[in-house]
Amino acid sequence: MKSVLLVLMGVASAAVLAGCSPSVMIRSEPPGAKAYVDDVLVGTTPFDFSVKRSDLKSSYRLRLEKGGFEHSDQTIGTRVAPGRIVGAFFSLGIVYLFKSPRDLVAPQVVYLEPSKENERDRRLGQELREIQQLRDEGTITPAEYEKRRAHLLEEK
Repeated sequence: MKSVLLVLMGVASAAVLAGCSPSVMIRSEPPGAKAYVDDVLVGTTPFDFSVKRSDLKSSYRLRLEKGGFEHSDQTIGTRVAPGRIVGAFFSLGIVYLFKSPRDLVAPQVVYLEPSKENERDRRLGQELREIQQLRDEGTITPAEYEKRRAHLLEEK
């Protein structure tokens, strides 16, 4: 009897310690983006975003920023957690003492797009390498190379 009571106390303690804050893993591709939730810096991807059960709202604004990439605005929403409904039914609602019936929902991975300025610089570098190769091969004269190079740099 005493051992059963100890086991039950251990399970209850584990549930209290493990289950009061809904959380969701926020990832980006590429990783290392600064993450802002409701305009507050909360970490760098990948990271685990958690909220106290008492502070759980219906949604949160997520903004990811990384140099050389367009920022991304997403939503971290909440939903009814079906497993918790079943658990509440079988535990006569005791599970709700430890976990909210709602859970956080976020995108699995946020893919960041390269910024347009970064893409323009990449193209310019490629075009400059191409005309330099033409000059090195003797396909164009050094004067033609300088003329094309100046034209490309003026466009930027």
